[in-house]
Amino acid sequence: MLSKIAIFDFDKTLYKKDSMIEFCKFIYKKYPWRTFIILFQLFGLLAYLIRIISKKKFKEFFLLYIYGIKPEKLFEQLNYFWEKEFPVNFSKELIDKIAFHNKYDNETVCISASPDLFINLICLKIGIKKIIATKLEYRKYFYFIKGENCRGEEKISRLKKMYNLNQVQIIEAYSDNKDDKKLLSMANPKP
Repeated sequence: MLSKIAIFDFDKTLYKKDSMIEFCKFIYKKYPWRTFIILFQLFGLLAYLIRIISKKKFKEFFLLYIYGIKPEKLFEQLNYFWEKEFPVNFSKELIDKIAFHNKYDNETVCISASPDLFINLICLKIGIKKIIATKLEYRKYFYFIKGENCRGEEKISRLKKMYNLNQVQIIEAYSDNKDDKKLLSMANPKP
């Protein structure tokens, strides 16, 4: 018998907003002196838009707002942030679906381009059993993306590394992102 899994994207699917942007606003509000970093973020955006840097590199520029915040302190800040955001800014319908799948021992998986450090705590809180996300590492005061940004084809590649797709049935998949069309098409709700 095939194991059943339900897949959920995070930003603008489970969470109604974009976690990186909202956490950035939270950090700037809490530490207003950090707002000078906006200049670096804008430089990164411009460089991305004129195709000087990749989306991955732009994401690293954007993450400069957490420069120098050690992982332990970052987790503490994320805890405060998610306490403020949950449950009001989450999809009640999808939270209920996660509870339903957990009740019937179906595997619940969040596959997201969001940084793993940002979403791990809240995904565990809402009952997600497995998390596949963009991996971050902290080196010399900076956060870098380890490996590839987890979006589009990379999501499918990582899913295949975690599961033998011949031994599982993806019974549901949810995402708002057009890059996830192929991932969504893998869902096969047949018994």
